[in-house]
Amino acid sequence: MDEHQEVQNEAALKELSHKVARAQESRKEAEPQVQANSKGMALGMRMASEFVSAILVGGLFGFGFDYWLKSTPFGMLAGLGLGFAAGVMNLIRASKEYSASVPVGSDLPPENKVE
Repeated sequence: MDEHQEVQNEAALKELSHKVARAQESRKEAEPQVQANSKGMALGMRMASEFVSAILVGGLFGFGFDYWLKSTPFGMLAGLGLGFAAGVMNLIRASKEYSASVPVGSDLPPENKVE
């Protein structure tokens, strides 16, 4: 390769790098800025833990009731059923609280928001 061609290649490379930089900048400007929000994940974890703990507590009370009255497995089944019902009630309560605190359409992109 001669020196003239190397100079042309370097100039073409510089021009290409400037084009790439401009394209990256225009892409950054065009992308919507999405901010990470961990409220949804925290609410999901809270709801899941409340649901599981309600079932476990109901099962433990049922087991204790069975142990006390020697009525195996009916107390355990009743306790698990009541724990499940309590867990569902907790989920409904928590979702109602969350729905009341978040305005309708707040999770939509800016151009699709409901007013």
